[in-house]
Amino acid sequence: MILATFFFIGCSQKTDFTLIRPAKINHVVFCDLKNPDDTKEFMEDCDTYLSTIEGVVSYWCGVHGDYGRSTVDGAYDVGLYVGFNSDEDYENYIVDPKHVYLVDKWKPQFDSLRIFDVIDEPSLSGSTHYGENQ
Repeated sequence: MILATFFFIGCSQKTDFTLIRPAKINHVVFCDLKNPDDTKEFMEDCDTYLSTIEGVVSYWCGVHGDYGRSTVDGAYDVGLYVGFNSDEDYENYIVDPKHVYLVDKWKPQFDSLRIFDVIDEPSLSGSTHYGENQ
């Protein structure tokens, strides 16, 4: 009974934390491969080359998660995200030899690409904690 009381008290307490904003500049790419069987190799190359470029502060690469929601667009083979905290870091990423190599290697294998650059404007939401755990 005492253990159950502690469990429910612990679960009901609100934790005060600041939401972490991973990056100021968020580069999001959705790739359709000519051969979906190449997905694993492409993801491994992205992990090897993109995540190690100087100035990258956040990164992920993966496939569509199907949770049965008809409003979610899953029409891609690989989605990837690369985050930067400055325009200079993003501009350097674009011309970095690792990025250029990856694009040159895989461009012939793409059926299509959708690329989005999203700027996180903390002044609109009041938060400025990029990648910091407050």
